[in-house]
Amino acid sequence: MLIRALVVWCLFAWVLLVVALYAQDLPFEGPALGWAFVFAFPAALAVAQGALGRKGVFEYPSAIFVVLTVWIGTMAPSFVVDSPEAHFVFGYSDAAVTLGRWLFFLWCTIVAVVCGRASDESIRLEPRVFDVVAVVTPVAASLGYLMVSGQFSNYQRADFAQLRPQGGALAVATAIGTNVVLAIPGFLLLVFARARSTRLKVLARACFVLTWVILFLLGGRSPMAFAACVCFFVARRVGFKFRSGIAVSVAVALPVLFFLIFTYRNVLQSSNTRTTSIFDFMSVAADATGTIVTQEDARDAAVTQFSDNAKARLWYGPQFFVTADLWMDNGPALRGTFLAGVIQALPSWLSSTKNRLAESYSLEPILVQSGRFPDMDLSATPWLQWLYEFGLLGIVVGAVLYGLLVRWIDLRVARTKSVYEALFWLGMLTLIIGPESTTDAIVPIARNIGAMIGSAYLIVGILNRLFPTRTELRAARQS
Repeated sequence: MLIRALVVWCLFAWVLLVVALYAQDLPFEGPALGWAFVFAFPAALAVAQGALGRKGVFEYPSAIFVVLTVWIGTMAPSFVVDSPEAHFVFGYSDAAVTLGRWLFFLWCTIVAVVCGRASDESIRLEPRVFDVVAVVTPVAASLGYLMVSGQFSNYQRADFAQLRPQGGALAVATAIGTNVVLAIPGFLLLVFARARSTRLKVLARACFVLTWVILFLLGGRSPMAFAACVCFFVARRVGFKFRSGIAVSVAVALPVLFFLIFTYRNVLQSSNTRTTSIFDFMSVAADATGTIVTQEDARDAAVTQFSDNAKARLWYGPQFFVTADLWMDNGPALRGTFLAGVIQALPSWLSSTKNRLAESYSLEPILVQSGRFPDMDLSATPWLQWLYEFGLLGIVVGAVLYGLLVRWIDLRVARTKSVYEALFWLGMLTLIIGPESTTDAIVPIARNIGAMIGSAYLIVGILNRLFPTRTELRAARQS
């Protein structure tokens, strides 16, 4: 495993260096390579602990590996090299750059150490057709409501909606639909691998393909990447043999899909097409991708826009550097931003003003109000929140908690006897993988996923009563 870890360390470091130089539009300098190797180390440490298999052959990644690679791959490009333009836009000291780099390295290393050795346990669940129907029904209903109400995609023009959201229906649909759909591909892959009946395998495969279509039409690049990561994790847990061709194909396909999604959602934002059904969205997607394929000028313009957007999306480092500056100047903020998610998760009947109160504790508006953070499309990260609130102690404590949580997810998905518990932890894994999900968001997202699973339990109970199994019928006759 040591040789495997060294190989991953070197390859990942060079990938980080190339992406960093591209994202920051800067020439190569010696220190950049050194920092690339520093930030690639936690992923290599995870590999040394069995994250890519303990045997003589590679295995699909464990939870800690997919989490660390996404975190580092998102953050490190703006850590490896320090862009002069970022200094101008954000405004931070050179001391904050050095401190921020080492603090992020410390966070990732602690998470890898606390998570520990990867487990080799395989999932032993035996899902049923009812389980798939019970899970898919509330998610499909929620997405359908969001679609006809003009709220299906963040890039959709809602003024062409047939319905308007009434009361809390939109909030419920969003909570059940968009928060869970990222975990559905991994869940369906689990069902396909563990199902005994051919009928269930066919159903799981069909729903699996359809879910990727839905993820594309939603228009988010990150959600598709997170869903793919969860699928790799599930592939390890169900014991699929590692196929290098599959891993390479996914790695090559994702950037192409990101480009097509970016083009599609740009057209979606300006389209006059009435988008209230899946066929409407597919029509917009076909027009957008067809133009890129057939028109060279449109393709060149789209490539330039995509490149500029991708570079802007990799500017997370300067945010962290400013936070390090604030900590050095003022100490821990202790503003209570971790309360935002707890307050938001409260039932509306308990407090009608809870959302307004939660907003007062929300981290991002507080950062913008400080005058040190531009109001741009870059969300705060967990390590930023822990540093902002509690300083160095926050980095250590937060990293330990995340390491324990990732380890718990890894073990529970393998050991649980309930497909619904497995789905819950897969949903939580999609949340943790995303660097833009602050720690306070864990509470409301966990509530939303729990609500969806509660709906599934209700549905499967009804199905069991309407369509009793042969064993239940035989027992009823005998009694």
